[in-house]
Amino acid sequence: FKHGDTTVIGKYVLLFQENAMPDSGHLALDPEKTMILDAKKQRDLFKTMQTPEESADRYPKLASLMIVRGKTDRKVYELSGPRILIGSHRTATIKLSGWFAPRHAAVITHDAGMYVIKSEGSKVTLNGLPVAGRKELQNGDWFSVAGVVFEFSLRNKA
Repeated sequence: FKHGDTTVIGKYVLLFQENAMPDSGHLALDPEKTMILDAKKQRDLFKTMQTPEESADRYPKLASLMIVRGKTDRKVYELSGPRILIGSHRTATIKLSGWFAPRHAAVITHDAGMYVIKSEGSKVTLNGLPVAGRKELQNGDWFSVAGVVFEFSLRNKA
């Protein structure tokens, strides 16, 4: 990890801060002890670590997904953030619906300027071929997840 990296574990987002020393008005951290924060202290701590402007600059909206066939909660998705979950789970960025929609069908990660798709146990195809492991997405790629077909579009930086 490097300073400012975030990791998503379930509904939690962890922010790595290298050599972070609390101000006198903040919580004193002892790296050898477990710290339990109530919701208010957690929100206050996150506010001091990263502003919304920093977060928006870290993961600019450089790619989008358009629904070609099937149904989700929207027709177009602007991709931002390090991880985009496709599934029926309440935390999914792209919501699948229906009785048999998988909770976690696929995940798209964005790191080092590239987008990568990975199946989460559901059948995923990329340009008509099954996805085994992780596959980098290219501009114009089509992929299918749980019967929904997406088109991936990559924009040049402004």
